Amino acid sequence: MNFIDTYTTFYTEKPKRTPANNTPDGALAGNGDIGLVLGGKPNDLDLYISKIDAWNVPTAENEDDRTPGGLSPVAILKILMPTFYFSDYYVEQRMKNGEIYCRFNDGTCTAEIRAFACACENTVIIEMKFTGARGSHSLHLTQPPE
Repeated sequence: MNFIDTYTTFYTEKPKRTPANNTPDGALAGNGDIGLVLGGKPNDLDLYISKIDAWNVPTAENEDDRTPGGLSPVAILKILMPTFYFSDYYVEQRMKNGEIYCRFNDGTCTAEIRAFACACENTVIIEMKFTGARGSHSLHLTQPPE
């Protein structure tokens, strides 16, 4: 068994530094060319989609005054699920499959979400499954703020 096959990172609190000008604290996935970072809370998720070679440039010459560089998202997929406002936060960063997996439960409805970048082409796949009582959910693809 390969070490990476058994390595999964579990998140039980929403990220506090995502988006970030350096390393974010949200779950990560990618294919080496496209990177994904999950931010937000269960009822209002943000999936940041980045080109791995697109970086923010530091903002000042003086190292003490500058904002550090970091990945620059090219798009944000907003996943709005008001049903899960009171849901616990449960996310897995699954290294073996190169995916982000989420499971949210509000007591009457469960949402399972998988997000990954295809290994052979720059395509992002989002799979969503709802069981139990359902509410109104929506997806919005937006550009990041300037």
